Amino acid sequence: MGSQRQYEPAIIPTMVRVAREFNAWRHEKWRDRTFQKVAEMTKPIGSKLYPRELETEKPKHISASRLCRLAAWANPHDQDRDRAVMPQRHELPILAEVMGTTFEKLTQLPSPSVVIKPDTSADIELQVTFRTLLSKHLANSSELLGWAEFLPCSLETPDFMRQHHQSIFTPLYDGDREGLQKVLKEYDELGDIRRAELQNAGSTRPWKFSNLLFKSDFLQVVQSPRTASQYRYCTKSIRRACLDQLASFVGNPTWKVTLATVLDAKASRLKARLRDYDSLVIVIGHNGEATFGWKRNHRGELWFTERPVELKKDQQLLETLRRRATVYTAANLQQMKKRLTR
Repeated sequence: MGSQRQYEPAIIPTMVRVAREFNAWRHEKWRDRTFQKVAEMTKPIGSKLYPRELETEKPKHISASRLCRLAAWANPHDQDRDRAVMPQRHELPILAEVMGTTFEKLTQLPSPSVVIKPDTSADIELQVTFRTLLSKHLANSSELLGWAEFLPCSLETPDFMRQHHQSIFTPLYDGDREGLQKVLKEYDELGDIRRAELQNAGSTRPWKFSNLLFKSDFLQVVQSPRTASQYRYCTKSIRRACLDQLASFVGNPTWKVTLATVLDAKASRLKARLRDYDSLVIVIGHNGEATFGWKRNHRGELWFTERPVELKKDQQLLETLRRRATVYTAANLQQMKKRLTR
């Protein structure tokens, strides 16, 4: 007999339900719905639901072998159940659409996370919900831990942040000046709020602020604008001022700010897991477990959730990344200024 596997107890009845619904659906037209044929059906659905964020990313789909092992959940007391596998994040939404239903109806669970689209004016209620939840969880937390491809707005100077946003969004709104000005205004205002929250609270806030970046991303702050595209409009003097501010934050323990980088070569697999996103952040409670989190993809869509199963996975990823990181000191950041180029 195979070894007994440990699963999240709450997911087992859900997977039994999903597998039975899936098997019943397949058997309606079993000649047209073999595992291999269903696997082919998942490819266009996966490409639609999860468009490739990078040229190097493989489209998401479900292989025939994965489908077979997901279907093994249908008989929870059968010895074949040992072959069953936990679903990956993208698999159940794809499976639901292939079957002509929704994630909620298939699983009878709430949506895995709430999504805020980049057109923030259309999702103002969700923004309020997100900020309300964030404030609630931060008030009872010990740490805000995050990774991003860039410096967070709260640690940037106002001038650096504005030129940073201009560098990011100008190429995306080529010729659409009105659209560019709208998105810059929205992101600048949000960044100002986040910076004020951090700096006004200062040493009185109960939580520490820990930021992780891959070293290649962080070094773009001091590289030539010709190669550091996300900071192309940030002038040398503004970059220098931002590094001075970062040094003052990490050099003063009362700010409770940590900045750390990971060598890309030391975490290539972790970097591959993060390639769909530009940021991933969690709020950690006093018991050491994440209570709230969010992530954003390269289209600007932001997911936030309070679900423990999802948060546990994200926390494990970030903690693994942190163990491989090197913390920057104020002296390190002052030394970086010498590498600034035009």
